[in-house]
Amino acid sequence: WAPMLATFSLPMEDSDDPSTVALCLNGFRFAIRVTSVLCLETQRDAFVTSLSKFTLLHAPGNMQPKNVDAIKVLALIGKEDGNHLNDAWVHILKCVSRFDLVNQVAAGEMTSDLLLAHSNLDTSNMNRERGNSLRRHAQKAISKFRPGSHDKGPGRPINRKGSREEIPASNASSASSSPGSKSAADDYDFRQEYDSQGATGSSSNGGHKMELLPPPPGVLELIDPMEVNRMYFVSDQLNSDAILHFIRALCEVSIEELRSNSPRLFSLTKIVEIAHFNMNRIRLVWSRIWAQLSEFFVIVGCHHHLQVAIHAVDSLRQLAMKFLERDELANYTFQNDFMKPFVVMMRQSGSVEIRELIIRCVSQMILARVSNVKSGWKSMFMVFTQAAADEQRSIVALSFETIEKIVREHFAHITETETSTFTDCVNCLIAFTNSNFNMDISLNAIAFLRFCALKLAEGAIGNLQLPESNQKGRAEAQKARASSFTDTDVDMYFWFPLLAGLSELTFDSRPAIRRSALEVLFDILKDHGSLFSDSFWARVFDSILLPIFDHVRADRMESIADDSAFELEPPATDGEGGHRDDIDAWLYETCTHCLQHLVNLFVQFYKQVHPVYPRVLDLLTGFIRRPHERLAAVGVAALERLLVDAGPLFSSEIWDAVLASLSGLMVDIQPDIRQLVADQQVTGPSGEPGGSAGAG
Repeated sequence: WAPMLATFSLPMEDSDDPSTVALCLNGFRFAIRVTSVLCLETQRDAFVTSLSKFTLLHAPGNMQPKNVDAIKVLALIGKEDGNHLNDAWVHILKCVSRFDLVNQVAAGEMTSDLLLAHSNLDTSNMNRERGNSLRRHAQKAISKFRPGSHDKGPGRPINRKGSREEIPASNASSASSSPGSKSAADDYDFRQEYDSQGATGSSSNGGHKMELLPPPPGVLELIDPMEVNRMYFVSDQLNSDAILHFIRALCEVSIEELRSNSPRLFSLTKIVEIAHFNMNRIRLVWSRIWAQLSEFFVIVGCHHHLQVAIHAVDSLRQLAMKFLERDELANYTFQNDFMKPFVVMMRQSGSVEIRELIIRCVSQMILARVSNVKSGWKSMFMVFTQAAADEQRSIVALSFETIEKIVREHFAHITETETSTFTDCVNCLIAFTNSNFNMDISLNAIAFLRFCALKLAEGAIGNLQLPESNQKGRAEAQKARASSFTDTDVDMYFWFPLLAGLSELTFDSRPAIRRSALEVLFDILKDHGSLFSDSFWARVFDSILLPIFDHVRADRMESIADDSAFELEPPATDGEGGHRDDIDAWLYETCTHCLQHLVNLFVQFYKQVHPVYPRVLDLLTGFIRRPHERLAAVGVAALERLLVDAGPLFSSEIWDAVLASLSGLMVDIQPDIRQLVADQQVTGPSGEPGGSAGAG
């Protein structure tokens, strides 16, 4: 193979005779074909790299017709032998990218790196005035790259019949020829600068710039740009393995373009086209393709250059909109996989503009394709859950607007295909209840949790227990569902995230949130408790209600009481004693109300919950045993109410247990007279302070 490489290279370099050049290029072409089919990777790469150097795209000022012929042969190899090129695709795609740059400079158009440079200046000015300008910028970004928003240029693909075809993402070449682009740089010399190294224009000299000399006149006219780009829009003819190699190489070239000091968008726009053309492949192949593309979009979506990241996010939005037009197969989660890059970018991006753009894109997709969203709900709720914890008030408000619209108007679609998304919706709402930016958002989220509980109790999210083969109507399913919720895994999976979220909110530092969460929690239990089985109620008490008082019953509360943390004092107004006031407010307001609700619940559903009476009785007597007087008084009041209201319902066995508990309680809380006498004897009759009276 080495002698053949030398045989083809030397005449190609020294001769300008067309017939000699044609023979050498055919030698390269067939050598690459043979080595590719035989999987001789080293020999194949040697021929491909040698041929790519003969294109002279790294020094276009010296290009000759034979170099244009080398470009044609490379494009032909990509079209005819693409199924066997494997890793050699990288060299070919770098040449195609470089050819696009040379073609743009020769035509006097604004290249994408200069276009991004001008956009970056606008961005730096915009960052000085965030707020309303932020929303305008994000909305403008969506329309900026919308299909058909630019004039059709030489870089646009053609369909099988040779006519121009609209594609999902704007081409960097055609974007540069739009009227807006020309007006932005009317006085700029587009041929002035370029990255000096690499076929893709990436800099390897520390960002050093060189003057880019255009090819001699008439040289580029020997080749049609569409002939070079044809390999992209016939990529759907590649086999299942070849398309993966092709996309992997294209992503590598695109990352190299974007990594330079002057990033270019050519390969990024081609990736969007490739995804569009190959979206009709079988789902198994498409899932393997998207596994590579999703990782690429996450990297580019978190790019430090704002305009590059915006273009990536908007390109992903366009692909997602196209993908959501297709019906999802049963028991598949392709939509969820497709939407995951939005979730990762929302978590990793440090740009406020990008995070807001993601929220707007996801909101647009949901509202435009709500009837087609199936497994995609999971990733969408994850995006909004992440947005609920964002540090920007505008992002939190914007995301909750969409959640509010979904729950109010499209709740039926959430669990239409997969009922487990109900829990994702609940977790998302709970995340918004913890937002400290807007009290109204938190209160509305709690109200929506009440609505979700109502839908769950009514069976509106589907029959959780009947087998899938049962074809009963919705009314019959709801009637059958009215039996009860049990402590099975499926019922616990749906109910407990909702109830546990409200239970945790009873510890919120905001009094309005504590009161609202407490009210909604016990209202849900009172309104729908008749559907709960005895075992389910036992789990509710053990896992939801009684843990609310765990920190009160803990032994460490004694040390807090000894430090006078619960001493009754006027509320601090100057910021001092804030932690003590929070504890006091919880004890004397929220805790008291919670105990009252707990007793009322026990009385109302005594038939179902009476097996848990030992734990309830232990809770109340535990309050009474506390050394803090007000805390003990709360327990006495609750115990009195329990005995008065539920006493007529108690059996003789329960009364025996109650009386035994009261008897032990009286022994535990009576003063230790012997200690008092001993202390008095130590201090003497003078009345000077001595030992402290102990309380047991």
